[in-house]
Amino acid sequence: MLLHNQGEKINQKSLIISGFLAVFFLIFSLLLWIYLKELSIVFITAALFFLITFIQLEAYYRNQKVSLQQNDQLFKLLELKSQADNHYRQIEALFSIFNLLTLRQPLPPMRGWAVSPDFVKLIISSVFEHKPKLVVELGSGVSTLVVGYCLQTLNQGEVISVDHEESYTEISKNNVLNHSLQNVVQVIYAPLKNITIYDKTWLWYDPGFLTNLEKPIDLLIVDGPPGDLQKLSRYPALPLLIDSLSDDALVLLDDSNREDEQEIVKLWKQSFPFSKVEQIVTEKGACVLRLSKK
Repeated sequence: MLLHNQGEKINQKSLIISGFLAVFFLIFSLLLWIYLKELSIVFITAALFFLITFIQLEAYYRNQKVSLQQNDQLFKLLELKSQADNHYRQIEALFSIFNLLTLRQPLPPMRGWAVSPDFVKLIISSVFEHKPKLVVELGSGVSTLVVGYCLQTLNQGEVISVDHEESYTEISKNNVLNHSLQNVVQVIYAPLKNITIYDKTWLWYDPGFLTNLEKPIDLLIVDGPPGDLQKLSRYPALPLLIDSLSDDALVLLDDSNREDEQEIVKLWKQSFPFSKVEQIVTEKGACVLRLSKK
């Protein structure tokens, strides 16, 4: 911004000088014509006028180009710094994860389509702080294993993870077995079905899994279905699960930097009672919502 302002000052100064010289030489040429009647002098003066104007315009465009190049370089530097800061936060979160959990096997890759380490760190903090007896997770993966490890450490609770892709459901089930978490983790295949909410049809998980719930959900992790499936893809979670949530259940929504997720939070706030709604700075954005049914 500073470089841009300096470039603007130089360009404004060049234009002022060009304008002043133009007016001066025009007046000077007229005076020469009136009093001396010398056409050669008028032509020379006019030539000087156009030459000086050309020089000033050339200086203006050169400074403009330099200013734009400097702004581009500054923008790239700021972008690199932002990326470096984010990478540092993810590494810092990984250290926290490995320090808090005793893993039996390596965790699957994070980031990209999978959850980022800083969101995993938020999940761990939420489980240890609120000690949920039942966790329901929409979208299985790394977080499924992490929640399982947390519940084993607390020696209480269980997690039901729902996935709409059969092949990925099998991968998650195998990961659960490899990490010896089957006593606290259940992965359920729930294909997407058309479900009507408020006279509108949505694609969402087959709600049949709800019939197996024997206790209220204390922690709901919303990381599915995929955002590109439909507009406001994850909105149905609260309307369909609200009766299955405990009075003060905690809801974690991933990817809240996206416009759809921000709109979903607004719609949820309009329809359901919350004692807490907090946006958390993570790589993809996270929102923490605390229900208050009482």
